[in-house]
Amino acid sequence: MVSFSSFWKWVVLPQALKWVIAALTGFINLVLAGRCPTGVAPVFFEGRLLALSKKSGDVRPIAIGFSLRRFASKCTNDFGSNRLKSYFHPHQVGVGIPGGCESAIHSAGWFLRVCRLIG
Repeated sequence: MVSFSSFWKWVVLPQALKWVIAALTGFINLVLAGRCPTGVAPVFFEGRLLALSKKSGDVRPIAIGFSLRRFASKCTNDFGSNRLKSYFHPHQVGVGIPGGCESAIHSAGWFLRVCRLIG
């Protein structure tokens, strides 16, 4: 006999997860195609603005965007950077190269330190 908890765990939950993934994929594809539903667009594209105080007394504005929009942009960036990596490499290290930008910055710093010593 199958218990309710095992039925939920092995039958209902995997099917619900498939539906959620299909719905998310469909919605993100709509947004990326430029057809975001007009009723959702104001909420989807808005951001909350916070003002944080700096030590100097100035204000640092911080914008917090909608999580689903951020997820859509991450999917888009991942999709695009994987395809652009072969086009930009080796002339540009900021796209599709994990840690590439940081390596370039450290290399530039090292180069400047060496130039100062030689200089």
